[in-house]
Amino acid sequence: MLRDLIYKDTIYISDGGDLEKVLYPIVENLTEKNLVHTDFLNNLLLRESNYPTALDLSPINKKYHNIAIPHTESEYVNDSRIIIVQLRKPIKMNNMINPEETLEVKMLFMLLNNNPEKQASLLADVMDFFNQMPEDKIMELFNSSNIEEILSILNAKI
Repeated sequence: MLRDLIYKDTIYISDGGDLEKVLYPIVENLTEKNLVHTDFLNNLLLRESNYPTALDLSPINKKYHNIAIPHTESEYVNDSRIIIVQLRKPIKMNNMINPEETLEVKMLFMLLNNNPEKQASLLADVMDFFNQMPEDKIMELFNSSNIEEILSILNAKI
């Protein structure tokens, strides 16, 4: 269940700029917490360049912002968590379905997964979350401005 993989200490608010600027301080913090290996960021960015993770949520609901689900292989992580990153300003990322297309992304659901057999199910769980949560709660999540509010919304409905 997603709720079991979301922790207050790994929910972040970022001013963004681009993916690397967003991820660098977050991954530095994750490394300090011993949740990821020191080479995690390089592998995450390499995987993102080869296999983009931005998702257009407009087929689910035209009002929704786009998200991304950055992740890399389990050998670079020490734990399983979903790292939530709320972006104050959207960043541009390539579309998972159509890699040539760029999407503006408002929120990251970064997967840390130390069990390679569960990667696909975690991706599916994130998508199910957006399919099953009421529209008003999703919009509250996208418009959240602090970690407590994000955690409260996620814990209420996952």
